[in-house]
Amino acid sequence: MDEYTGRTRDWLDSRFSRTDASGVYLSHAPIYGFTGGPMALGIYKNNYAVLGKVAGLRRHHPLKDCLDVGCAEGFTAALAARLFGLRMKVSDLSAAAVRRAAEIYGLEGFAADVQDLSALPDGSFDLVLCCETVEHVPD
Repeated sequence: MDEYTGRTRDWLDSRFSRTDASGVYLSHAPIYGFTGGPMALGIYKNNYAVLGKVAGLRRHHPLKDCLDVGCAEGFTAALAARLFGLRMKVSDLSAAAVRRAAEIYGLEGFAADVQDLSALPDGSFDLVLCCETVEHVPD
């Protein structure tokens, strides 16, 4: 793992471990509902656009087993599972994020670097989602 990716992983692990003074998790995604006025949709508009594409793909391709790479705490994967009945697995560079996805949404997952998913056999998934992740990858 290169230095940048290592620093990113450490920052993500810290980010997905944040809680308030009473121990309530300080979410990255709107898992507690949308608050904050017109920016509430904010960064998740791209994730919703991807889910729209998934809806279109389902018209022509049988999709069952899917992976969300760079899942954060699993918000988009949970929506895909609920909306489309997909069997979602999640992956993130941050082990803390994967633990949050399991804790909050019951999603099974694993920590991995998106730059090296070679441990996954070809054909493991019908579809791979990757939202708001590429900008964090050095190459």
